[in-house]
Amino acid sequence: MTRPSLMLRLAPGLIASALLQVGLISIVQSVAASTPKVNDMLVFYCQEEDNEDLEKVEAEYKMNPAESIKDLAYIFDRSTGTGYEWNNTEKALVRWRPFADDNTVAVYASSFSRDGKTIVIKGIEYDYSSGDMMIDAELTEIISLESNTHTFIVNNSGLPGKTSQCVRLLFPKGIKFKPE
Repeated sequence: MTRPSLMLRLAPGLIASALLQVGLISIVQSVAASTPKVNDMLVFYCQEEDNEDLEKVEAEYKMNPAESIKDLAYIFDRSTGTGYEWNNTEKALVRWRPFADDNTVAVYASSFSRDGKTIVIKGIEYDYSSGDMMIDAELTEIISLESNTHTFIVNNSGLPGKTSQCVRLLFPKGIKFKPE
């Protein structure tokens, strides 16, 4: 058997093998890309009340960050802007998921501004108490990485946004991520 005829016989198997390897490699790359690096994580606590003492909050967080991070809403991957939250069932951080409570479903997505100086969070809350799912509120939240402030805006309400101070916290060691 000459070399060209052997190659022709092996070609379909080699092509299938190559495609399989490329497919598996892309799946592995996609999972690796969806799991953020600890050094890329941004963690914020933003005031819930005007007179809240952020130094006290930061001190309490530093005492047990691995436990405290479970209560925080503002955890982001610096490379993608993706928001994360603690999931008790998974015992890990997961990407934000829709949140259901009584007759409301809330969906949030985050990203960086084009200049990379702010994290923009867009949210929609749906009310289905009437049996139909109706938009109850459209929200925008902006976290400034330069001034460590958080602005909460209810879109189309005509009301000004409410701005509060934030403190940037260190991401604790030993926290697991659940890839999606």
